[in-house]
Amino acid sequence: MGNGPQISLQLSTRDHMMEEVKLMGALPSLYSCRVEWALTLKGIKYEYIEEDLLNKSSLLLKHNPIHKKVPVMLHGGKSIAESLIILEYMEETWKQNPLLPQDPLEKANARFWAKFADEKVAFPMWTAFLLKGQEQEKAMETPLQALKSLDEDLKGKKFFGGKSIGLVDLVVGWIPHWVPVIEKVLGLKLLGADSFPSLYAWTERFLNVPFIREKLPPSDRFPYCCMVENPSQNCLSFSNASMRHGRKILSCLKIRARELRLDLGLNSQRRSVGLTLGLLSTQKEKREREKAVKSALEAMKTLDEELKGKEFFGGERVGFVDLVVGWIPYGVPVLEEAGGFKLLDADAFPFLHAWGERILNVPFIKEKLPPSDRMLAYAANIQLKASPTHQPQDPYERANARFWVKFTEEKCGLSIRTAFYSAGEEREKALKSALEEMKILEEELKGKEFFGGERVGFLDLVVGWIPYFLPVLEEVGGFKLLDADAFPFLHAWSEISQRSLN
Repeated sequence: MGNGPQISLQLSTRDHMMEEVKLMGALPSLYSCRVEWALTLKGIKYEYIEEDLLNKSSLLLKHNPIHKKVPVMLHGGKSIAESLIILEYMEETWKQNPLLPQDPLEKANARFWAKFADEKVAFPMWTAFLLKGQEQEKAMETPLQALKSLDEDLKGKKFFGGKSIGLVDLVVGWIPHWVPVIEKVLGLKLLGADSFPSLYAWTERFLNVPFIREKLPPSDRFPYCCMVENPSQNCLSFSNASMRHGRKILSCLKIRARELRLDLGLNSQRRSVGLTLGLLSTQKEKREREKAVKSALEAMKTLDEELKGKEFFGGERVGFVDLVVGWIPYGVPVLEEAGGFKLLDADAFPFLHAWGERILNVPFIKEKLPPSDRMLAYAANIQLKASPTHQPQDPYERANARFWVKFTEEKCGLSIRTAFYSAGEEREKALKSALEEMKILEEELKGKEFFGGERVGFLDLVVGWIPYFLPVLEEVGGFKLLDADAFPFLHAWSEISQRSLN
């Protein structure tokens, strides 16, 4: 390539970086705060737009019409929603003062801990705060156990990012500021030097970083806005003026609390899925492949532990988690044969192995299994179509893909499993939500063969369970969602996916 095109590309990239940046946030929001920290750390000039979450502006509704919550970043006219997705976009757009390490495994670990902290510490702790007595004590067990895991990961390090602040530090940066306030309100001690020595020492270091200290929201705002943003619901906020909404908030929290009971199996399954798909790429170097196998084994160990003493993940009968991870006893042997490695060993995973034999002998599961020789061909096809070279190269397109993956997991998936487990009015409400969310997916798929365009993309892999497991859920649960007339594009995509195995 000549100097001309290179200079043009450099100027284009520089112009893109220099485009105007705006951030829509809310002062007490944990999630807006982490984005402000990242902007400051990277030295990016931006305009801050304060949102009134009880009276949302037309600008917010325009740029985040699906979730209608903060934070939202505007960069050169493009909107990016969800704090973790915004941080990833910033990392890929502005390379200075990196938030993530360069090593692929260390980068994957940082992303895991960031997601873990949001799902296992932030939301459960706010949930516990709204409860009382024994309910509160029981609810607080989840975030405290998660804090132990974070404390262990931090051992021997100055920051989660190593010698300097990184992604995980920003994500858990609310802890040293808000946990003392929670302790004061509840009259108990959560974050002690004896219980969490590494985390306790980190809080003092973190709060003494100048740009962190300057951007901390005032702690006296806590009683007026105790929770902003929620992984599974639209943005929630309440103050003295909005306590009339308390019942609605608590109702949402009870639904989420029930989902948290499924969280271990589902999150472990998602880790296994992602890592196992990584194993399909034969272009990976041996060292990377070995790391991926090791990570997959760790995830399966978590599933094995969860199964101990139970016939199924659902207890005495097949439940939602069994259906979601039901591909393991059938699909993993296919992947092992195609990839030349061993994962599902009876000695290493006795409970998972025994469960695998039981689940494959459940009549309605056995009837829906595709031929194994077709699965081998499908694995080879996925290797070709989902090659990393075909993933979006533009940071905004990657951010968009991450948004849709998160939407599918936390919105559509949540509504479907709530419908499967509930009955009566609650089921009707969940089915209505699922239909609305599937309409959004339908719109996104319009005019395309796959979500990734002409080829299978990451989102296709994430929602690939729909053509196979949704009909099972519909049959067992006695409801109908994926209708050809209501969702022609989604239905056509589903048939294309199924033909890959027939």
